[in-house]
Amino acid sequence: MAILQYVLSAVPLRKTQRNFLTVLLSVFLAVPGRLNVLNLSRYAACSESTIRRWLHRSDPGAIPWGAVHRATVSTAIESGLISPLCVLAIDASFHRKSGQHTAHLGSFWNGCAARTERGIEQSCCALIDVQHRQAFTVDVRQTRTGSEAPSRLEQAADQLDDVLLDLQTVPRLDLAAVVADGNYAKESMVETVTGHGLPFISRFPRNANLKYLYTGEHPRRRGRPKSSTARWISATCSALTSFLKRRPSGCGLRWSGACSGREKCVQSSSSRSVKGSSDGLRGAVQHRCDDARS
Repeated sequence: MAILQYVLSAVPLRKTQRNFLTVLLSVFLAVPGRLNVLNLSRYAACSESTIRRWLHRSDPGAIPWGAVHRATVSTAIESGLISPLCVLAIDASFHRKSGQHTAHLGSFWNGCAARTERGIEQSCCALIDVQHRQAFTVDVRQTRTGSEAPSRLEQAADQLDDVLLDLQTVPRLDLAAVVADGNYAKESMVETVTGHGLPFISRFPRNANLKYLYTGEHPRRRGRPKSSTARWISATCSALTSFLKRRPSGCGLRWSGACSGREKCVQSSSSRSVKGSSDGLRGAVQHRCDDARS
């Protein structure tokens, strides 16, 4: 309770907001079973309707959850519970809903069932402590559906933009990068992250089709001038295969089976990573040779 009161004291809250958060978060730590409103009202000092009204508020008097999350992270950094070096991760979570009156129902990907199902989706941004491998949620938003709602990637890009702006106010936070899976490896996401001066770490999707730009002379012939050469992924795989066959002495390679199937990942000493798909290479290769020359 002392830690909770210390965190809440760092957030500009009204007296009613502070009292409600003190009751709600205290019950969160003590309630067994599912954390829904009905179950919380059995142990809290307020009724079910009071909890629902507070959680459904969207006016200026609503609970500033973002400020509470940032104050929690700042308190953890100042007390030494986590290190300042963190990365920001974004991912979506699916929840089944069988009713018809829930807002923003739609068909979303369920990773547990490996198929698309009907329900709701929530996009979550979390800070990951690199040293202690702990995650702290900083923002959660429900994916909106409907004809007037923007696409999922546009909503994720807007959420990421707002979170990165808010995290600039957290003192002593050393944000190193933004990480996401291959579903977010799109131009809008990359531009949003790089616009804040941070690298974006992801993986190429299976339909990635990157090519080298053609810089040679264009022959005099009919048709459109040549603009690209070989596929970048295929050429990279060929160069790596050639290097493995004639690698210099003193260059250490470590194979790992972390990636299965057609996926590969190559990491060099210059901290650059190349990801794609290949028929000839399986698994992950880490190249730790500083003076190797292909």
